[in-house]
Amino acid sequence: MKAPLLVMSLLGASAIASAQPMASPSSADIPTRPEALVYDELSFAVPDGNTLRHELENGIIAYVAPDHTFPLVEIRLLLRQGSYLEPNDKIGLASLTGSMMRSGGTEKMEPAVFDEEAEFLAA
Repeated sequence: MKAPLLVMSLLGASAIASAQPMASPSSADIPTRPEALVYDELSFAVPDGNTLRHELENGIIAYVAPDHTFPLVEIRLLLRQGSYLEPNDKIGLASLTGSMMRSGGTEKMEPAVFDEEAEFLAA
């Protein structure tokens, strides 16, 4: 089984300290028809994944993309799991595993408390 893929985006606090409040547009600035809207040209360069790729000591591959626009840290986990990986003779295994993880609890947490915590963290 391959190691799960970990994607991280690190955002810094420097932009908030120097952020200026946005001016409210006046009614004269707002076009009266959608076709009158004007957009700046979109400029996007695909980042080089090799410069963002890091292999952790446990074999998990992590892609770290720093972005200092906001003081946030965003972590996304992409796991190779789900019903599409089920063997033909074990249909429903992924669904059963997910249900048991949510309703089984832990050594220190009752099932209902664990389910509530998991729901809160998933939102």
